[in-house]
Amino acid sequence: MKHLLPLLVFAAGCSSTPQEPGIELRYRIHAKLGPEFVRALTVRAERAGVKATITADGDLLRVRLPGAKEGDVTKFAALTQSRGALDIKVVATPEAHKRYNADNVVPSGYEVLLYPDRQGDEYHIEGWLLVATESVITERDVLTAEVRQDEAHRAYVVDISLRPECARRFDEVAMTAFNEVPKGLLAILVDGNAVSVPRVVAEEFGSTVVLTGNFDKEKAEATAAAFVSGARLPAAMRLEGREAYPK
Repeated sequence: MKHLLPLLVFAAGCSSTPQEPGIELRYRIHAKLGPEFVRALTVRAERAGVKATITADGDLLRVRLPGAKEGDVTKFAALTQSRGALDIKVVATPEAHKRYNADNVVPSGYEVLLYPDRQGDEYHIEGWLLVATESVITERDVLTAEVRQDEAHRAYVVDISLRPECARRFDEVAMTAFNEVPKGLLAILVDGNAVSVPRVVAEEFGSTVVLTGNFDKEKAEATAAAFVSGARLPAAMRLEGREAYPK
């Protein structure tokens, strides 16, 4: 049965003539979430400087990229890879990890997070972490997200500026972690996956968090665009096809 939902059309970036040739991407989405997909992707495209017209009709999402070259298609595709969920969580103490290793009982208020990059150390772990179930910071607390290149390591990072009330909360957590022996860890998750687990080396961070994750420029820009207010995707989306237009 065809879903009787309104056709939604949003244009991101500069306007273009209807006959300007380009590339159309077609995605399969949840039909009832069409309006949310259109709004979120429009925000991301505008943030990334991608010229696009996005429409939703039932469970089909169409993205038209006027005058697009292959690089433009790749850039837009990168914008769809992350749902835009950011979580910063407190990592349990070494003593808590040691007890879990002994009795295999997850302490109240914590959960097990897979983290293959983690090597065994004073936390007595390898490949996983115990992290708090509640997040200290989420993408809703982000004020701005900007990309820069770390000159020392030549890698791209995302500088996240927090809203004032969230920055104060983050500094309170940082102070507690800084005064632990050894100094505490924070897990930074994007879409539920740990991208880094830094040790807290300062009592306060003001309003800035630096997100690292071995990003290339394209991935860093897509990640920053996903954290803009209103840019979180409601669910995963699947590419079904692409073609040049007009035929």
